[in-house]
Amino acid sequence: MEKIGVKVFINALTIFRLVFTFAMPFLIKRVSHIAFLIIVAVLFFTDCIDGVLARVCKAQTLFGSIMDTIADKVLNIILIVCISGEIPVLYIVFIGEIIIATINLLGTINGAPIRATMLGKSKMWVIAVAILLGYMYYFNICEKIYVNIVGIVVVIMQVILFFSYGNKARKTNEFKVKKLVFKKGQELKKALFDTEYYLSTIDVPLSEKLTVNQ
Repeated sequence: MEKIGVKVFINALTIFRLVFTFAMPFLIKRVSHIAFLIIVAVLFFTDCIDGVLARVCKAQTLFGSIMDTIADKVLNIILIVCISGEIPVLYIVFIGEIIIATINLLGTINGAPIRATMLGKSKMWVIAVAILLGYMYYFNICEKIYVNIVGIVVVIMQVILFFSYGNKARKTNEFKVKKLVFKKGQELKKALFDTEYYLSTIDVPLSEKLTVNQ
């Protein structure tokens, strides 16, 4: 399979996860408990497999990275919102995710090179475990104490990341964006879909990758 085919497949897998996520609130009352848990597990598995495939096949792209991040956040937030009323600790996790996403967005806009850390990646998997346990409790399959324990671990990780990302974002306080002129045509295509470009600019702020130097 050519690289373009691999990239299309990987990005399609990510977009599938994003689109299918919006069906989860409707499926929770329409499929069996086991079927729902399997669907949730499969969605989390696609989160793992698309990144692994991109690295193994050397098909990483900026577009894929952006879509993967969006799909991850949307999946977690929607799944948490559906049951946060039953499990308060997940509501705290939800608020933490919103705060961290906001810090990352503001940092990106202001030119901060905020990259995913090992702690951040680990947190996503711990959240996945918390969500799965949350639904198992919701379906009366496990005890609430297990959800609370994992949820507290997530909150602790979120607090650490809050200060870590916040410090990186604050370093760009003097950076002022007067006007952003986004790349167009072939320049934009290269920025979004060229693997070599993505790897060579991995430490460059997102705002600089997508805009024209003035």
